[in-house]
Amino acid sequence: MPLHPRCPQVLTIAGLLAQPGAAAAPSPPPAVPASATAPDPSLGEDLYSILRDQFLVERRAGGHPGSSLAATGRRFLGRPYLAGSLDAGGPDERLVCRYDGFDCLTFVENCMAIMHALRADDHTTYPLHLEKIRYRAGKRAGYASRLHYFTEWIQDNAARGLVVDLTAELGGVPDTRPIHFMTSHREAYPALADDRTFQAIRHDEARLTRTRRFTIPKEKVGSMLAKLETGDIIAMTSTVEGLDVSHVGLVHRNPRGEVHLLHASRSGGAVQITALSLVDYLMANPSMSGIKVARPR
Repeated sequence: MPLHPRCPQVLTIAGLLAQPGAAAAPSPPPAVPASATAPDPSLGEDLYSILRDQFLVERRAGGHPGSSLAATGRRFLGRPYLAGSLDAGGPDERLVCRYDGFDCLTFVENCMAIMHALRADDHTTYPLHLEKIRYRAGKRAGYASRLHYFTEWIQDNAARGLVVDLTAELGGVPDTRPIHFMTSHREAYPALADDRTFQAIRHDEARLTRTRRFTIPKEKVGSMLAKLETGDIIAMTSTVEGLDVSHVGLVHRNPRGEVHLLHASRSGGAVQITALSLVDYLMANPSMSGIKVARPR
């Protein structure tokens, strides 16, 4: 799914991504090495060392992958919201590795890639993991190979054992809406000026439309909060025609056990934790119809 189906940047749609009630970061994020903005960098050793210490604490405490993912995400609290970063890959779709700033999607992807690099105990594997997460079947082969729609992002990463799609199990209902947002807004995606790329994306949209998929209506989310775990990936489904998902983030439980969202907030301008609970956040956003849930492995 492209950048603005999840976190609109180029095409502005009123109400698509309103994000009220975001809490400020409690502390400044760690320093970012200059190499973070370069194509295909390894994860900086200084930042890796900080994250590794934290990862080992989580593992010794018996933490599951989600807790490690959320702990990594919290390290980036206050990191700025960065729009359109994946477009910097150019027509040859160079792998963009940046952790100096995020949109909602790249925040989740980078946290996952870092978590897997920590598991491998090798900071140089960070870009390799990022490529596996971001592209269909884990292989970067041009713009059309990127997992532009989050519906497919979940399906593809689940097929390769990186996440488990829990949406149906947690009470999801069938979602039969057609997916066609990108090709219906061709002018908003420069890469779609190429006819071959346009046809490839249109083919993917038709295939995804035929795919059996689910969403949990936001009116039902409150009844299944107890089943969510820290670090679960939450995708907000959209009421916008042709669009599957408009925003993503991670489950965060506060000291009282209440579920909030850890995310890169466009309106807040940074990585932060919502001041509103997840349910209240959904209810405050009329363009969000419900959620999908994917659990990291």
